[in-house]
Amino acid sequence: MSLMWRSVSVVLLIEVIVLLALCAPLPWGVRKNISRWIFRVKARERLNSIIKYITFALFMALAESLNALRIVAERTREQNEGHLTQDPVYITPATDYRWKKVRAERNFYLASFSIITLVAITRLVRLAAIEVQLRQRIKSYNGNKPISETGETLEIRGKTD
Repeated sequence: MSLMWRSVSVVLLIEVIVLLALCAPLPWGVRKNISRWIFRVKARERLNSIIKYITFALFMALAESLNALRIVAERTREQNEGHLTQDPVYITPATDYRWKKVRAERNFYLASFSIITLVAITRLVRLAAIEVQLRQRIKSYNGNKPISETGETLEIRGKTD
């Protein structure tokens, strides 16, 4: 595995850990502290720039894996048609191309899953921001008492067309 794909694997591992941390049923006090750290202006700007660079790198890795798949498909087609001369050193070049195809597909799946988890993380961060805003509105509505203490329920009504 090359350095680029090892780094994509590390990014994917970090993304999965962050995703699990954001989805874990943590108490509100812990989530509030995490949300405060994320939603500070400097931290949010830094996080957004890091996410942009990671997204760009992942899309470039995805393009590279698609290019590798295309090259392997062309070479396999040329070999099957008989246009490719076989090197006498290689006994079974078809096996070599199969392994290259497996590696290219693995790299494609790594890059695409990393992009999907990055999208999920950004959506969870947005949902956490909305949750913090809604809790602040509820707290101000109930006179600084949490809803669990007042026993009231919050009814959300949608528009009917």
